[in-house]
Amino acid sequence: SLQIYLETNTWCCFSSNCSAGTGDTLQMIENMEQKGKHQAIEMAKKILGLESKTMTEIFQQLQSNLGRSEKAKQYFATRGLEKTEVGYNAGGYEQLKNCLIFPLKNENGNIVSLYGRSIFDHKNNKDQRHFYQKNRSGLYPNYPKADTKKLILTESIIDAATLLEQGNIKNNYEVLALYGTNGLTDEHQKAIEQLAFLEEIILFFDGDEAGRKAAFRALEAALPCMEDGRQARFLFLPDGEDPDSYVNKNGKNFFTDLTKQSKISIHQFIFNHYIKQTDNN
Repeated sequence: SLQIYLETNTWCCFSSNCSAGTGDTLQMIENMEQKGKHQAIEMAKKILGLESKTMTEIFQQLQSNLGRSEKAKQYFATRGLEKTEVGYNAGGYEQLKNCLIFPLKNENGNIVSLYGRSIFDHKNNKDQRHFYQKNRSGLYPNYPKADTKKLILTESIIDAATLLEQGNIKNNYEVLALYGTNGLTDEHQKAIEQLAFLEEIILFFDGDEAGRKAAFRALEAALPCMEDGRQARFLFLPDGEDPDSYVNKNGKNFFTDLTKQSKISIHQFIFNHYIKQTDNN
C-alpha cells in the first residue's frame, strides 16, 4: 500500500490500517526510527556518507545526482546551461531540496557554501526559488581575477551562469553574481576593492522597477571601490525580461547590441544622482 514518487522524493501509504499518511525522505526516517527532525537529518547524512566530507566532495556527489533526475535534466537543458558547474539535490539536504545546486567559492577558489535554485515554478512567491545554506559565504562563480578590467554584476546566480555560457562574454569579462536585489554583500565589496586594474563595472539587472533600483543601489555600494576615470554602464533590459530569459530569446549577439548603450563616469553618476535627489525634494 506504500507508493513512492521518485520525481518528488515523497511517499504516501494508502493502507486503512496505517496512520503514517504522506511525507518525504526525512519523514520516512523519523517514522521508521522514531526520531526527531534533527536526528533524522543526521541519520540521512550518515546514510549518504556526507558526515565527514568536504564541501567540494559533497558538491561532486550532487553533480552526479543531476543525471539521475529527468525533471532536473530537463530544467537544466531549458536554461541552456550546458557548460555550467552544477549539481542537483533531490532531498539529502532538506534546506536545498529539489534544487539545482551551484557552488560558492572563497578567495582561494575552494567551495565553501552552496546555493539552490528550485526547479519548480513559484509564480506567486519568487523568494521560494532561491535557497542558501545557513551562514552563507563565498562568491559565484568565484572571486574575480586580480587583473580584471571589465566586471559584470548580475542580480542572481542563474543570470551569471547564463552569461558565462556565452564565449564572447567569458573571454572578455569577469562576471560576479549578487544575491538578489539587496544582495551585494561585504564579501562582494571586498572582492571589488582588490581589483587594482578595474576600468569598468557593468550592471546587468532585471528589466523591472525592482531590478533598476537594485542596479543603482549596487553601484552606490560599489562607489567606495571605484576611482575617477573608471566607467559604469547600466544595461537595462525590456520590462519583464531578466538576463537569463533575454539571452535565451536573442542569441549570442545580444550583448554586443546592448553594450552600445552609453556609459557614464563615476563622478557623472554621483552628480546625476544628487541632482535627481534634489529635484525630488
